[in-house]
Parts: sequence; C-alpha cells; structure tokens
Amino acid sequence: MCVTVRKEREMIVFRVIWIALKAANRGIKTVICWKQWKTLLDTLVAISTVATLFVVLWTLREMQIQRDRAYSPLLVVEDTEVNIEWDGTNLEDCVSTTAKKNPFIKDDDIVNPIIVSVNARNIGVGVAKNIHVAINAESILYDMVDLLNHVTQYNPPCYELFSDGGVLYFNNGKAVVGSNRINYTDKLYLLPNAEESFSIAIPPLLLNVVREYYIEGKHDLLSNYLIVLNVFYQDIQGKDYNSEIRLYFETLYAAFDPTGSGVATFRIRSK
Repeated sequence: MCVTVRKEREMIVFRVIWIALKAANRGIKTVICWKQWKTLLDTLVAISTVATLFVVLWTLREMQIQRDRAYSPLLVVEDTEVNIEWDGTNLEDCVSTTAKKNPFIKDDDIVNPIIVSVNARNIGVGVAKNIHVAINAESILYDMVDLLNHVTQYNPPCYELFSDGGVLYFNNGKAVVGSNRINYTDKLYLLPNAEESFSIAIPPLLLNVVREYYIEGKHDLLSNYLIVLNVFYQDIQGKDYNSEIRLYFETLYAAFDPTGSGVATFRIRSK
C-alpha cells in the first residue's frame, strides 16, 4: 500500500511539473509572438516616416518649380532682314538698275548697312536681369574663308583672314577690314512678355564675308554655318541661366547682272 501511495504522489508531482512546463512554453511563445509584432510595427512606422518625408520633399520641389516658372525669363531672337548690293563694273548706274528688280527693297530700307543687329526679346513671365551676350565668330570665319577660297579657285587665293594684336582682319583683295575677335552685348534688365527688346550687334567681319559669298554667287553654301550667341542672364531671384541661340542665313532674293553687279536680301533668324 505504501508503494501505491508513493506512486500516486510521484504521478501528482509529474503532472504538476508537466503543467508548469506547458505554461512556461506558452509564455515563451507569447513573448516571441509579441516581439515579431513589435518588429513589424516598427518597420511599418519607419516606412511611413520615409514615405511622409518623400511626399513633403516632392511637394516642396513642386512648389519650387512653380515659383521658378512664375519668375522664369526666356530670351528669343527676332528675324532680321539685310539688303546688300554690289557693283561689278564700277559704273554708278549699274547697281541702281539691278536694285529695282529686288522686291524686298523698299524706299526707306537701308542697303549695305555698316552695322546689323538682331533684336532679342524676353517672352517669359519674369524679368531678365544682368544679361550678357557673347558672339565668337572667329572659328566659323576661318572655315568660311577657307571654303570661299576653295570654291572660287583664284590663284593666288583672293581672300585672307588673319589676326594681329587681338584684332581679327579680313582681306578680300581690295580692302582690309578688322573687328574684335569676340563681340559682347550687355543689358541691365529686360521686361517680360516681350514688352521691350534690345539689339545684339552681328560681328561686322562676318557680314563682310557673307557679302563676298553673295558676290561670288556661292550664297547657297551659307547654310553650312551658324552664328552662336552665348547668352547668360538671371531671373529676379538671382537664379542663373545659360543658353545658346543659334542663328543662320536664309536667302530671300538674289539677282545678278552679266556685268557682275547684283543685289540680294537675306534673313538672319534663329534655329
């Protein structure tokens, strides 16, 4: 009987230990489950924070873009027409006779202008200030003179371009003309919505070479060359803008007399 009682006590102790172990196991699982949920919750909070930050930054960026657009200037160049005529016989009435055939020349138009300028306007919605325009035509001038000598095939070559003391010179065989290597034009400010314009002078040497192309009847080759205007300006907030405006020559009319005289009208326009 004592043995039976002892076994019953052992069974009771075993059950108590088993129940205790089972409860402890449940507690461990509960702790593990809570830690997993806490990790997931922390991850979701971090993702939400990053997403909120991204939305705020995107909103600020869009606001900055809209603000920049509200103050953004935009410079463009208007077309300019140039009338030229030349006398191949040195007779005073030769050019005037030919000029009457040019439908683009009106009574008040200037022929063979010494200075040719293109007008720039600000078509943006903001004021442009501290405008600086530079035209470096030296590189294309050398190419233009080389091509002109090649297609005319004078022996020796008639046309020459050279520099001396920082000045660029062009010799057409009759006269030598010089001008600055780089032409600069500056303006303090330009009102928006095309309310006003300012003039940008085309390098005179370039116009002299273009004239020789027309005299030689090779003006169709002028389409190979572009005048590049390097433009710098700021908006009212002080933001810098750098751009290139490319101009090209478009022949509107050209007529030649057997005597070598002729007239032409060409347009300088932006691409």
